[in-house]
Amino acid sequence: MEYGVPREIRDLEMRVGLTPAGVLALTKAGHSVYVEHSAGDGAGFSAEDYRQSGAQIVFSAAEVYGRSDVVAKLSRPTETEHVYFRPGQMIFSFLHLAVASPDLLFALKERNITAVG
Repeated sequence: MEYGVPREIRDLEMRVGLTPAGVLALTKAGHSVYVEHSAGDGAGFSAEDYRQSGAQIVFSAAEVYGRSDVVAKLSRPTETEHVYFRPGQMIFSFLHLAVASPDLLFALKERNITAVG
C-alpha cells in the first residue's frame, strides 16, 4: 500500500502525520511511504530522518496525495488540499465536519473518501 505524509499548512501547526519510526514500521512491512519535503521540520524531523527510515521524499502536496492510497496528517484538510483528493483514497486526520467544515464534508463525499478522524 502507498502511504503519504503532506506538510501541514495551517498557521502555527508544527506536528506531522507520521514520525520516522512510523515510516520505518510501514516500510519494514512492505509499504511505500511518500513524505513531503519539510513535513517534519517543525516537529524536529528532517527529510534525511525520513529517508533513512525508508520514505521517499517528494516536493509537493499534490505529489503526496497523487501517489498515496492513505494520507496521514494532523490538521483537517484545508480547502486548497481538497483538490488533491482522489476517489477511493483514505485520509487519517482531525475532522470536524458538521459545523466547521461543510466544504470538507462535501469534498469527502464527492470523491468517495474514507475519512478516519
